[in-house]
Amino acid sequence: MAERHKRKTRSNRGRKAKEALSPRENDSTTEGINQEHKEIIKWFQTVKFRRMMFGGVDENDVWKKLEELNRLYESAIRAERERYNILLEDHDKTYGNLIYQYKQELIEHDGITEPAEMDNTESEMPQEIRNEVRR
Repeated sequence: MAERHKRKTRSNRGRKAKEALSPRENDSTTEGINQEHKEIIKWFQTVKFRRMMFGGVDENDVWKKLEELNRLYESAIRAERERYNILLEDHDKTYGNLIYQYKQELIEHDGITEPAEMDNTESEMPQEIRNEVRR
């Protein structure tokens, strides 16, 4: 009887682990995940290591699986970098447009007619600070 209980407990461990890794429909943390992250999650759900008679799992198999996981992480990092670069470019364009609009509003409201009056911030800086900024 005790042996049967041990077997049942062991089989429940695997089931509980699979349930813990299974995607939940109402989980708010997985809403913004890109395709690369989904592939990593799928890899963790499906990874299996080759067992050896003595010593647990095969070391070479573990290293192969780690290399595979590393490739997945590298692709996810590349995708995130590309996404951030696109967001930065978009932000720079928006920021440039907002500055232009703000300068136009200043010209209209303050009566400034010459653009030289608008861009005098560099001349107000001390010489040593201007040199450091240009480097």
